[in-house]
Amino acid sequence: MNKRKTAQLNMISTTISFCEKNTIATAGIPAFASALSLARSKYNTINQLNQRVIPGTTGVTTNTANMRLSVADLALVIANALVAYAASISNHDLLQKVNYTHNKLRKLTKTDFEDTIKNILAEAISNVVAASPFGYNNTDITALQAALNVYAPAKQNPRQARISIKSANQQIAQLIKDIIQNIFKHQMDHMVATLATTNQTFYSSYNHARMIVDLPSIPKQEQSTH
Repeated sequence: MNKRKTAQLNMISTTISFCEKNTIATAGIPAFASALSLARSKYNTINQLNQRVIPGTTGVTTNTANMRLSVADLALVIANALVAYAASISNHDLLQKVNYTHNKLRKLTKTDFEDTIKNILAEAISNVVAASPFGYNNTDITALQAALNVYAPAKQNPRQARISIKSANQQIAQLIKDIIQNIFKHQMDHMVATLATTNQTFYSSYNHARMIVDLPSIPKQEQSTH
């Protein structure tokens, strides 16, 4: 990853972390929480994609295993909520489809694992309105879908995985652009601007976090993304 993209990612990480630590400041702006959650989901996907941009067969194999664990973790958040929901309405068919544990998922073949996650996603989407009070929401669905999108091509054999590195880099570039332009610049920046007079401290600190610090070999320079 080049220095510019690294600098952009540092800014994205700093901005997201700052906002997550200061949710009280934006509590009166419900849409801000949704935008922030989406930014976090996309940033997590970038981190997962970065795990694919590595040299060597061993690295590819190890990181694919880590991706599978990540997918399983996200899937089980939804699956457990759906199990509770299914039990509450005595829906034994749904219960059977989503009743998984880490151990059960671990024993599945690569193909069966991917199919199982897709089935959990399908049930999550179909039942989100009724089942979300039991512990998951649309953000969880989006995060699981993004993680699966990363895992699916990575589960190929090491040679094929290395070939997909170019695709991973392209996806990373697009996600960075999406977060900065669509989520930060067009949404969150404007919402924070409504606090310029009522919460000057948060407003100023947010804009400081939004500065991209370039990483040249000569003294660092700061430049605005606005």
